[in-house]
Amino acid sequence: MSAKDRIVKNTTYLTIASMMQKVVAFVYYKFISDALQVDLSHYTFALSYTSIVIIFMDFGLGQILIREGAKHESNLQFIVTKIVRLKAPLMVASVIASCIFIALIEPYFDKISFVDVQMVWFGSLIILLDTISFTLFAIFRATRRLEWEAMSVILYQSMIFAVGCTALYFHAPVIFFLAALVAGSIVQSTFLYIQLLRKTTIRFRFRLRKGDAEGVSDELRQFFTLKRILIAALPFAIAGLVSRVYSSADTFLLKATIGDTAVSIYSVAMKLVVALTVIPGAFATVFYPVISAAIQEKKSTVDTLLRESILYILLISFPMMVGIAIVGDNIITLAWSSFFKLAAPALQVLSLSLPFVFLNYPIGYVLNAANKQHLNTIHMAIALAVNLAVNITLIPTWSFMGSAVAFVLSSIVLVTLNVIQVARIVDIDWWAYTVLLLKLSGASLIMGFILYWVQGAYPFPIVVLIAVVVYAVLVLLFRIVEITEVQSSVARVLKRAKV
Repeated sequence: MSAKDRIVKNTTYLTIASMMQKVVAFVYYKFISDALQVDLSHYTFALSYTSIVIIFMDFGLGQILIREGAKHESNLQFIVTKIVRLKAPLMVASVIASCIFIALIEPYFDKISFVDVQMVWFGSLIILLDTISFTLFAIFRATRRLEWEAMSVILYQSMIFAVGCTALYFHAPVIFFLAALVAGSIVQSTFLYIQLLRKTTIRFRFRLRKGDAEGVSDELRQFFTLKRILIAALPFAIAGLVSRVYSSADTFLLKATIGDTAVSIYSVAMKLVVALTVIPGAFATVFYPVISAAIQEKKSTVDTLLRESILYILLISFPMMVGIAIVGDNIITLAWSSFFKLAAPALQVLSLSLPFVFLNYPIGYVLNAANKQHLNTIHMAIALAVNLAVNITLIPTWSFMGSAVAFVLSSIVLVTLNVIQVARIVDIDWWAYTVLLLKLSGASLIMGFILYWVQGAYPFPIVVLIAVVVYAVLVLLFRIVEITEVQSSVARVLKRAKV
């Protein structure tokens, strides 16, 4: 199977599963946010805090497993054993340290309550299980077997929905909504491990057995010595830490300076933006091991892979940006109670970041695949500095709107810095990309103009359908995508359906 076909196949698995998961997650989040309202801030704070702790548990070793496993698939058991031996003590130490730390700082922050501390303690179970799941994801991603991850995503969200709705029915305290996440994580990690046992010969071991190291090159052995692997993983770990702080800083600053209500309202707007990243996220999940192998073995294919990736990423993100900016208030009004009506302007501002957020997935992964992860880390740190500076400046006056502006500006900074560096690795046809951007901008703005004038004349679903049809026609008229490509894609789908 060619690299392109592999991307299409695996992207199909994960995109369908992730979209189903995001739809269920969106409905579920709508229910719990309306039920919790101000208390949603405790839930959001606990997840933001533990999302940082999990970086110390993984320490970038998952990315090393994907990259090296894709390059040396015949030595995967050797690689997995080395990774597991390092991860286990990191997981235990990180959880203990984080639980002690949150308890120690709670008395010094008026807006952090003991409820927040309890939520973090309980949330530690989630990140323990999720670290195990991500290790299993990495194994399947390295071998390009994404169907099991896709199935586990559906099972995970189904369990969360079932347990969470039960908690809603009985009007349970907020901590029971974290229990729903624990239940989902248990189901997911168990399912993945069963598939690992059934479908592969790979096992979780703390010691190498006879034969595990056969055929392993001296270079690979040297790479997996403790010092070298930690040095190699450190940029991924720092990048992950910076990324999580970057995505959580607004929550922490809003909670510390404004209060729980601002956190709850802003989290709803941000939740919608994050939900949309399922598309570039699914694509990048399969793009990374393929681009890693391409850079290692067939460098001539890298340009084509990146160009096609950027086309499809921007083809989707541009109309989303314009559409949400125009009808964002309708989305909030239809989906949430009046308590969250102030989330609408924040959502409309956040929508401006979508092309940049989407584009950074393939661009950032090219740097990682080319062993330039240190540049990605530096750029993310710069973007974080911009994010913190704008947040600190604007939050006291603009509250969560200041956080929305900070997110947009830092997203632009991050992708700009990454594009500059990727241009030194891949030959970029700037004129072709400029033409593409102009065509996409024209099609999206025309769609947006029509959307603006029809939004009050028809029911919201009809308005969305009109926008989709108009944009699709414009994409073909502007020859952003050729009709032959559409026919070819439809033919492939129908062929697979018959099989």
